[in-house]
Amino acid sequence: YPEGQLIGKQCAVILMDLYPNGITQKDDEGKMPFIYLIEKWVEWNHREDKSTISHNASSTHRGVGSFLKTVLNSEQRNGRSCGGRTTGSNTLRGSTLSQSSNRFPPVMMFEEVEWCFEMLSLAMDYVGGKPLDSTKNVRPHLSYYKQRQARKALAENLASVPQLLKTILLLESNQTRRKILGSPAIRRLMLCPESIGRWLTSMIRYKKGGVP
Repeated sequence: YPEGQLIGKQCAVILMDLYPNGITQKDDEGKMPFIYLIEKWVEWNHREDKSTISHNASSTHRGVGSFLKTVLNSEQRNGRSCGGRTTGSNTLRGSTLSQSSNRFPPVMMFEEVEWCFEMLSLAMDYVGGKPLDSTKNVRPHLSYYKQRQARKALAENLASVPQLLKTILLLESNQTRRKILGSPAIRRLMLCPESIGRWLTSMIRYKKGGVP
């Protein structure tokens, strides 16, 4: 991990340990922890104009902070402050993604977004009864029923991100795609019917290449 991500992970682990129920708490946008930035990543990758990201970064795996800065700048332009709501965001999200069902653009990953997937997997395992640190064997104080409910709630909230699974399948990096698809959070996501849409049949029938 880069230093910032390592510190972030350590803070997340402490918070999960102190307040396991916080893992499934929703923000003002109706998203659980780490999912909001993933949703913005999906939206951005299905835009036709991606010129707002720095051109100095790698074309397939951009640097830390480049995407997060883009999201924050966009929120400021749209009148959204931290903890507030975005004016017109649902309209933009619906129009952008509804038009992209039959489009298969190359998808790039950003390190802060990949970190969010890793933290979601850590949270998914933790609420499922696995320790955050194998050396300390600290487990959440949740009943088996609450563990199942928490995992289901987290997966369904992740599945509410339109075309998330499609976007992961379109990742340009084979290594990153395999890593994300094999993560606990995404394996649990695949059990949700909501994660599949009409885009799947379009992808299967796609004849022009470029679809993994």
